[in-house]
Amino acid sequence: MNNPVVFLDEFLLFNERLQNSSVIHDAVLCIYDSINYLTDTRDFIRTVGEVSKVTRSGGLFIFDVCTVKNSEMFFSQNSMVENLGDIRYERICKFDSVRRIQENHFIIRKFGKRYVENHYQKIYRLDEIRAMIADNNFDEIGIYDDLSFLPGTENSERVHFVLKKRDKVIRMKDKGIRHKGKRKSDRS
Repeated sequence: MNNPVVFLDEFLLFNERLQNSSVIHDAVLCIYDSINYLTDTRDFIRTVGEVSKVTRSGGLFIFDVCTVKNSEMFFSQNSMVENLGDIRYERICKFDSVRRIQENHFIIRKFGKRYVENHYQKIYRLDEIRAMIADNNFDEIGIYDDLSFLPGTENSERVHFVLKKRDKVIRMKDKGIRHKGKRKSDRS
């Protein structure tokens, strides 16, 4: 029996989970720009291939990405600080528009202890993403602007991709299909 949906929330665990999975899913969801953490195109392509392996024919792969516009608007030399009682949260953002790398540095002070996290995301153009998914057994159902069904564009802040896994094509050669009473391999 198929599992209906798998949510992939920790991208570093994502590939490991997929590579070691024998379960086939009706849908794979990868949201909150997790896929942007794949800063190398080879990792992106490999990941989509791994998703294909654990998605049934006709199943869906849905993921979202941040756009350059979003990164320029909200992550170019930006910072924020918030105090919640004994917890202080600081976020320092940078966006390298040439390399299209978004950096987020988090500093959290909680009860006198300091925690630091550094996040790096690649902001791919939509045409780059389309090229990377083209050879990975998925067809594009649509790309949508943020949380709508309007077409997603480079002017969107966030874009959701909805992909459908292609049906398996059974080659006649693989099945030994007979042609006019003879196996294909027996014809001269």
